[in-house]
Amino acid sequence: MRVLLLLTALGLAGCDTFATRDDATCRAMGAQRGTDRYDNCRMTLKEKRNGVVTVRVR
Repeated sequence: MRVLLLLTALGLAGCDTFATRDDATCRAMGAQRGTDRYDNCRMTLKEKRNGVVTVRVR
């Protein structure tokens, strides 16, 4: 049980780190929170980290 709690805590701590880093990255590129540009930036960083390939059709 203790191992499960520890692993859960470590996993959640990692999420905060990624969220903070992604926020800083997107804001440094000029994207403001609450805009489509910011949302797309965050989504792209998350997809790259998770190895997701997105095909966008114009």
